[in-house]
Amino acid sequence: MKTLPTIPSELIKVALRDLISAEQSETCVVNMDIWHSPLRDGRLCHLCLAGSVMRGLGVKDTVESTPSQLDADVQQQLYALNELRTGRVSNYMNHMHYSMEYCKLDSDDIRHMHKTYVEYAQSPNDFKEWLANVANILEKKGF
Repeated sequence: MKTLPTIPSELIKVALRDLISAEQSETCVVNMDIWHSPLRDGRLCHLCLAGSVMRGLGVKDTVESTPSQLDADVQQQLYALNELRTGRVSNYMNHMHYSMEYCKLDSDDIRHMHKTYVEYAQSPNDFKEWLANVANILEKKGF
């Protein structure tokens, strides 16, 4: 199985790429409440942000999967993405083994990330823009 980046901003970029791929697929439906689960008819796979990354790692659309079925490092990164999809950047960074204090993000950065969060269900485009902005902020700080 492929590996995932350990740098937080790079993992977000992979997740964003995989989310867009899932959105464009005729066999997937993005549902942020489901990890990676095909419907009984086998035609559509419902998946969340982390589920789209699982798909990018090679999990087939016809297979039900959760992070616990993958190796420990990948599990941790998928759980981190699960925190991120709900706007909890601090929890995301903790799962990636960084504390917000260590990252030296100032309060303006943190407020901006939390204030601008939009749920995927409200606006998929705004959610993806938010992900890209979080990745940019983290990347500028070296993460």
